Parts: sequence; C-alpha cells; structure tokens
Amino acid sequence: PPFDNPAIRRAVIGAVNQNDYMIAAAGTDTGMWNDHCGAFCPNTPLASDAGMEVLTGPRDLEKVKRDLAAAGYRGERVVFLGVSDVPEIEAICLVAGDMFRRIGMNLDYQTMDWGTTVQRRTSMAPPDKGGWNVHHSGFGGIDMASPASNLVLRGNGRDAWFGWPTSAKLEELRAAWFDAPDFAAQKRICDQLQLQVWQNVPYIPLGLIRRATAYRSDLVDMVAGGIMFTNVRRA
Repeated sequence: PPFDNPAIRRAVIGAVNQNDYMIAAAGTDTGMWNDHCGAFCPNTPLASDAGMEVLTGPRDLEKVKRDLAAAGYRGERVVFLGVSDVPEIEAICLVAGDMFRRIGMNLDYQTMDWGTTVQRRTSMAPPDKGGWNVHHSGFGGIDMASPASNLVLRGNGRDAWFGWPTSAKLEELRAAWFDAPDFAAQKRICDQLQLQVWQNVPYIPLGLIRRATAYRSDLVDMVAGGIMFTNVRRA
C-alpha cells in the first residue's frame, strides 16, 4: 500500500510529465531524447499511440490530488528509493520526488547508491521492515521493443519484475502476441497491451534517451539503435 491499489497508480500517471524527466536526465537537446514514450520503444515497429493521451494531455496536479483522495489515499508513507550515483537515474528520481510531494504524497525519500537499490528492490517486505514503494530504473530500447523482451510488461505476480504486479489480462495478451499469425495481428495486440498498461499500471514509462556514439569510419554493418557488435566488419 498505497500502490497495491490500481486506482492510485492510475491517478499518479496524471502527474507525470515525461518532458521534465527527459530534460533533467538528458539535457535540452530534444534530438537526444523522446518524451512521447509508451509501453514500447519509440520508433520501433510495435510502438503504439494507443491511449497516449494519459501521458501527453494537460497535467493538472490539483485533479491528481482529487483522484488520489477518491481512490482512497489517506496520507500513507511512501518509501522512495532515491539513487545517488547513476546520474541519469538520480536526475529522474529527483524529478519524481518533487512530483510526489507536489501531489500531496507523504514521501520518505531514501537516498542510496545503485548497488544498494538493486539489493533493496528485491525485498517483498513491508516498507517499514526494509521494503519499498517506488523505485526507478532503465532498460535498453531493444529490451522494450516487444512483449517478448519487455520485462516490466508482465503481470505474473511473484514471478514478475520488481513490484510483482498481477494482471491476468496482461499475461493473456502477451501469450496471444506470441501466437499471432502475422505482424498486423501482433501490432493490434500491442495496442491492446498498451491500453491495458494504462489500466493496470505495472510501471510508468518516463521517456527514451538516445546515446551519442562515434565509431571508426571503416566499420560497416553497425546495427542501428543500440551498441551491438553483431555482424560488424571492417570495410
């Protein structure tokens, strides 16, 4: 609690401004990030616009406060794992901490190094016994490009990624994606998956950061979209 309540998780989406997170983590050059980021990596084949208005519409923090109250939030302490030694994650944690305070949540922001965060997030204990309520992390864009590799899209309870969300519908749609007969069917299922994410809120995407990279001009067949050395050869 309070994030075992999906209505409270849905209310928090209304306070998230991806632009704020991206500027904090990656700077003001908009060519180096994307703040129109749903469940799947932007500019990949399965990226979806389904329901994106929940993240791209006007932000109204007073409405979020009302929605939280209507959902049953009564000032419970929220233990936040704040990262101190990974600059990008530290930046998004600071933005998130400010956001939670501004929507009236009783935030206990606990600063720690990344190694401690990675250890602490494995705990299923209540927050007052070493557990937690909120943590932030990051994935490669390739990881977030399909239901096959998107770990945080799961809804399989204690076998899911940290936070352990349970959603039979997410699992059903994921299984259907694997069984889909063609790309068009897969794409339709990904739209449905994204809509289900806005209902269950197993996680909230905060944006895409692009890496500035350079490599020798005589290297060819570099794979676009990630630092991968498959098929690389010299001209």
